[in-house]
Amino acid sequence: MSEINERASANVDCPMSPLSATDEVRKLSDNVYDKVSTFVMGQVSSTVADYKLIEDMNNATAQRYSDMKQVASTISGRLTELEEKYENLRPYLQQVDEIEAASKRLEAVVNNFEPY
Repeated sequence: MSEINERASANVDCPMSPLSATDEVRKLSDNVYDKVSTFVMGQVSSTVADYKLIEDMNNATAQRYSDMKQVASTISGRLTELEEKYENLRPYLQQVDEIEAASKRLEAVVNNFEPY
């Protein structure tokens, strides 16, 4: 008899009614939707931030190359000026070389006459 009383007093879970099961599924699906939505928004935000960083890096690189182009252009112009100046000085430099050669020959002649 005590066995029957134990069974009667045991806690038995009643299956959910179809209406409450539908509500529970709806709540769970809303929860999943919210979490997936939050995750996707985080991923999209992260991707947008990455693309913004890449855009900033591209702009900085483009500016750097523009600056380098300007420097190279300035150097090229100055090199052209130096070449023109060298070409203008070339006859004078040749005269200096000729004078140096003549002075060496004269020095050699003087060294030959020095013992006399």
